[in-house]
Amino acid sequence: MSWTSWPKEESEVNIVEKLFTKIRNDFGETPEEERKIEQLKTIEQVGRTCDEYVQEFKKVARRSSYEG
Repeated sequence: MSWTSWPKEESEVNIVEKLFTKIRNDFGETPEEERKIEQLKTIEQVGRTCDEYVQEFKKVARRSSYEG
């Protein structure tokens, strides 16, 4: 096999998104759970102290049943 015919490497982001999609397809996910998980992914520290940011993350994580 020529090196030009090898599959191109995927970015880590693509691999993670494929994993999330497979998990959702295999185990399902309610719209509410998905919304809470999306909140976790998008929380930003901007304008807050580190402690405030961590408290917000923990609060959203508890509501989402996040265990990672």
